[in-house]
Amino acid sequence: MIDQKTQARLIAAARHARKRAYSTHRPKRIKVGAALLTSDGTIFEGCNISNDSSTLGVCAERVAVFSAVAKGKRRFKAIAIVGGGAAPWTPCGMCRQVLSQFDPKGSMEIIMAGRSGKPLRATLRELYPLPFRVEG
Repeated sequence: MIDQKTQARLIAAARHARKRAYSTHRPKRIKVGAALLTSDGTIFEGCNISNDSSTLGVCAERVAVFSAVAKGKRRFKAIAIVGGGAAPWTPCGMCRQVLSQFDPKGSMEIIMAGRSGKPLRATLRELYPLPFRVEG
C-alpha cells in the first residue's frame, strides 16, 4: 500500500488533471481527473474527454494509462481518480478491464475521491475480481 503522503500527491495530481477535462454534455458536464503512479515513481495524469457521440469519449483513467504506455511504462502501483461530486468516483468497467491488463494479480491500489471527504481505497482485485482474459 502507498503511504499517506503519496496518496495526497496522487489526489492533488488527479484534481489538477480534472481541471483540463473536456466535457460539453449537459446538464452534468462530468469532469474527472486521474493520476497513475508507475512502479518507478512517475505520475501520469489523465482527464476525461467527451464527444457529441458519447461512445467516442474516453475516461480519465484510460487517458492516464494510455499516456504511460505511450512512454514505455507498463508497471503501475496505484491510481487516484477524482470526480466532481461529493461521493468518491469509482472507475467504470472498461477502465477496470484496462487496468487489469497491466496488473494481472490485481494488487494495484485504487484511490477514489470526490470534492471532499475521506477517499476510498481498494485493490483492483477487490473492485474487479474476475477480469476478462484471452487464453491462447
